[in-house]
Amino acid sequence: MQQSKIIQLGLSYAQSLWAYHVTGTPRPFSASFAVTNKCNLQCSYCNCPNLNTPDLTIDEMRTLFSRLKRMGVIRLGLLGGEPLVRSDIGEIIALARQMGFFVSMNTNLLLYRRYQEQLADVDYFFTSLDGTPAKHLANRGTHSLARITDAIQDIVARGKKVTAICVVTDPDYTGVDYL
Repeated sequence: MQQSKIIQLGLSYAQSLWAYHVTGTPRPFSASFAVTNKCNLQCSYCNCPNLNTPDLTIDEMRTLFSRLKRMGVIRLGLLGGEPLVRSDIGEIIALARQMGFFVSMNTNLLLYRRYQEQLADVDYFFTSLDGTPAKHLANRGTHSLARITDAIQDIVARGKKVTAICVVTDPDYTGVDYL
């Protein structure tokens, strides 16, 4: 991550705190946006795929992103469902970058290779791993865990950061040790 982006995030956070302490009104520096509720998995604990809400168009997103920018938002998190099921995810990322956002993405990474080049503009990735391979597959259904770890390795090789979000569904401490 570029040092200037880290400094920009820190300054935005400081401005938010300052605004809150001086005026009593917080100024947001970070926002998360669900680009879709659709998903390519059926995780045992998730209800996103059951939410039947329409996806915003790129023009609607442009309006929303502009409002967020005017409010002072610096970091925009793209999430879902699974954001990579949208065929226009590259346009969404490009729009966020054109507006000057630090872009993070929460994704299961199963479709990473399909959008690999468009994802180069994402600053930071979050992905879910649910413990041991057996526990992960039990929670998320059949798919290739190797595809996820391959994507993580590629992202790191490109100099990007990845944080694993771990969903704990039972007191299986061996899963924690494994991760």
